[in-house]
Amino acid sequence: MKKELRQQIIEKLQRGEELSAEWARFLFPPEKREYELVYHGKEREEDIIANTLAGVVPNLVERCLRRADSL
Repeated sequence: MKKELRQQIIEKLQRGEELSAEWARFLFPPEKREYELVYHGKEREEDIIANTLAGVVPNLVERCLRRADSL
């Protein structure tokens, strides 16, 4: 935080004034962090997608063929 901003806050508080909500972003700046959950036995995203699609695609093909036969 810049020294001027810190001084403005101190002066407002010493005068008994309340700080407006706009000061919150200076006092409590948001931290932008990304986290990745890692644990033993975790599957890779690529493997999960491949396994999911492996079960969906054959069923989808079979349903389409059944519909074509019934027409």
